[in-house]
Amino acid sequence: MSSVNIGKHISNILTFVYLDNHGDSVEGQILVNSELSIKITQYQMLTVFIPVILIAIFTGSWFAWGGVASLIMGLLKIQFH
Repeated sequence: MSSVNIGKHISNILTFVYLDNHGDSVEGQILVNSELSIKITQYQMLTVFIPVILIAIFTGSWFAWGGVASLIMGLLKIQFH
């Protein structure tokens, strides 16, 4: 599991903890189908991908290029699930 996925899970946990403490923030029934969930994940990964690839290009860091490769593999996995 990549750090992006771990970050997403932590973000979701914190969101639901907030909603549990502030129940009046949401009204009605919220349904998220799998297609929307996949799109949300893709968009979150793309927002991380852009700065990571810029860091890799400008620093030449193998660590950053590893991050780029990991994000590309994750995006491809999601795209062709």
